[in-house]
Amino acid sequence: MCIRDRYYLGQQVAELRRALEVMRSISGHAEVQATAVAVFIAVGDRQVSRDEDARPIARECLLADPHAALPLVRAHGKAAWARELIPQLERLVTGPAQVDYADPAALPAALRAPAPAKTKFPEFWNVELLPPLMLASGKAVPSPHLGALVVALRADDAAGLRELRDAADRKALAQFGWELFQLWLQGGAPPKEKWAFTGLGALGNDETARRLTPLIRAWPGESQHARATLGLDVLGQIGSDVALMMLNGIAQKLKFKGLQERAREKMHEIAQTRGITAEQLADRLVPDLDLEDDGSKTLDFGPRSFRGGFDETLA
Repeated sequence: MCIRDRYYLGQQVAELRRALEVMRSISGHAEVQATAVAVFIAVGDRQVSRDEDARPIARECLLADPHAALPLVRAHGKAAWARELIPQLERLVTGPAQVDYADPAALPAALRAPAPAKTKFPEFWNVELLPPLMLASGKAVPSPHLGALVVALRADDAAGLRELRDAADRKALAQFGWELFQLWLQGGAPPKEKWAFTGLGALGNDETARRLTPLIRAWPGESQHARATLGLDVLGQIGSDVALMMLNGIAQKLKFKGLQERAREKMHEIAQTRGITAEQLADRLVPDLDLEDDGSKTLDFGPRSFRGGFDETLA
């Protein structure tokens, strides 16, 4: 986007923000949600300065009247911003999920007691907007105990988070972590609360790595190099073959050379902990496609079968 386009976009968003501030002071104004959606359409997922960003106020307006906002946001369901907002609006419309809650005594130690009364939660923390945190037992962590997860993530309680991973439904835990991360982003990504981002390393899975990688690749172009570097650490902490394959992809090809070099360093660090070279680690991450040792594969179609393969040039 050229300087002129950025200027006109800034003017447009500033006008929408002023309109929202006026309209939301008038209870029940019918145009509030439509104007809030217009903000997201105009800005999309672009990085803008916190002082100029109208999305937080637009999001507040949408969440304040979810029944009116939900169909408007669903109309743009293919946009990334809408895909993240729709589940939050749906939870506000339908109310708490109908699940069985675990007995506190059966919870992992880090969540067994609610967060201390003196705990100060960030503004973006809202359990009503988050999915249930399901355990492997099929029961959910009671809402009053979810605040203890904030305490554990802030403290980087490795042992407590490891026990939680062992006890949780891993897919549900990863989804909970991702949506918490989205609340952090939507809340302006306050640096002092970056645990909601780095916590993806402890809570995430392969799907987390796949969803995070495009953001990491884009952030340097949005003046968010430091955030992208943290993202590399998150991929490394997830540590699965898929996560490391994503990390290696950044190390192999990226137009932002500083981040690419950091990804290479990260691959080297991980390889060292495994007693191998970075090249050996990268080789182990290449999908084998279930090929035989000679690079061939038999495709069986009942009465007929075909055998194909690759040579050293992958031809």
